Parts: sequence; structure tokens; C-alpha cells
Amino acid sequence: MERLSSNALDYDDLVTAVYKKTKDLILNNDLQPGKKLRQEELARSLGVSRTPIIKALHLLVTDNLIAYTPRRGFTVKELSTREMAEIFYVRSLLDGAVAREAAVKANPDALAELDSYFAGFAPPWTTEKTVQYMRNDRLFHARLYDIGDVPLLCRMNEMFNISRVSYQRGLLRDPSETLAEHLALTDAVKNRDAELAERLARAHAMRSRARLLSELDEAEE
Repeated sequence: MERLSSNALDYDDLVTAVYKKTKDLILNNDLQPGKKLRQEELARSLGVSRTPIIKALHLLVTDNLIAYTPRRGFTVKELSTREMAEIFYVRSLLDGAVAREAAVKANPDALAELDSYFAGFAPPWTTEKTVQYMRNDRLFHARLYDIGDVPLLCRMNEMFNISRVSYQRGLLRDPSETLAEHLALTDAVKNRDAELAERLARAHAMRSRARLLSELDEAEE
């Protein structure tokens, strides 16, 4: 784990640095859901004292990325299936609005970049290829937010970590199912069809939500 240069930072900056580093470790699944976070280990690995660690962990509790239980301490939050379904419902609304804006605002360079994320993917889906596909999936949706450039939507997405947390369980649906959806959405943005782009982006997220809801139904039978 990369250590922070605490000597060059004042306390507030150090807390922010620890917060961002720990958040990245969680969102990149280096610290996995359910993992107990030991303050001493984090402090040692990041090269800081426990004081900024504790402050940063409480900030991450506010972000809903970490859970705190008295006498048990901090753990990386593991979202329930129902909570994940709620995340995807919110994501469908945000992603749809952002896709609409991206279809209007994307310049040729941005369109070429969107085109590149899923170029060359095809069966068979090896483990390595699937991992790369998930990485590109995240980059693609993040780039749509950049291109759509609606500050309020971006803040809402970041405030609740909607896009990133939605990958907590990995890919909910196989690339063989979602590749065509990504390509269709890319084409809609390239063709400046804002209405279609919004509809496809919303449907894409809602299909993943439907998969989660079906899991709930099966568990309740």
C-alpha cells in the first residue's frame, strides 16, 4: 500500500489524503466488503498516526462506505441486495440524464474515446477479458458524466458514490448480455440522439436492478 508523505501535510490536509486513499482502496475493492479495518494496520501501511485515520474513517461512515459498530469497530460496508437495487434505481435516473446531455455535448475526440472502450471485445469471455471489460465499463460510464458536464448530477453521483458503489459485487450481468447495450448507447450518443441515449442508459441500469430484485424474490420463496 502506498504510504503518504505526512511530514509535508498539515493535519486537515493529512486527514483529506487518508480519506481519499482509503476511499480509493474501498472503491477499487482492495479493501473488500465486510473487511474489518484495523486502525493500527492502516496507520502503519499509510505511514501516519492513528488520529487522522480515525477522523478519515468517520468521514467514510458518513459516505456510507464504512460501517461503525461500538466495541467492534469499523468494517467496509457490505450493501444488501435491496440496498444495491436502490442504488441501481438512482443510477438509472442519473445515468439517463447524463447520457442525454452527452449526446448533445460530445465533441469528436470524446466520441472516439467512447467508441474505444468496447472495441474488440467478443466471445469467448476469459477471466482476464472479463476483468478488463469491467474496468472499461467503469471508465465508460465515468466518461459519460465528464462529457455530460452537469455539475449537480456529478455531485449527486459522487456524494453517494452511486456509480462506483454499484460495482461492489462486480458485474451483475455477463458481458455477453451487456456488450450490445453499451454499443447501442455509444451509437445513440454518436448519432446525437439524446432521447434514445437517455432511454438506453436508464434501461441498462434498470435491467441490472431487475436482476437484483429477482434474487430477492428467490430468497423470499
